[in-house]
Amino acid sequence: MSRIEIDIPNVFATQAYETQGDRCIESLAYLGRMEQAERWLREPDCTVAEVANRVGYANPAQFAAAFKRQFGITPSDCILGRGIVR
Repeated sequence: MSRIEIDIPNVFATQAYETQGDRCIESLAYLGRMEQAERWLREPDCTVAEVANRVGYANPAQFAAAFKRQFGITPSDCILGRGIVR
């Protein structure tokens, strides 16, 4: 499984940590993983199960539910090229 590295500017991360603590950093990491998942889902020949595994979900259904909460569409819709609801 490949690791995901998220590039967060030090100043931003420091300010976020000072005001929000670990919870903010966890939220940033989660958002980074979900945004990467969206990019992978738009690549040809990617499956929901493969992307779920890449971003750390053992259960594709749990990933699909989290993805839909984050973006307003299912991972399958994303694969089909439908737009993100923001």
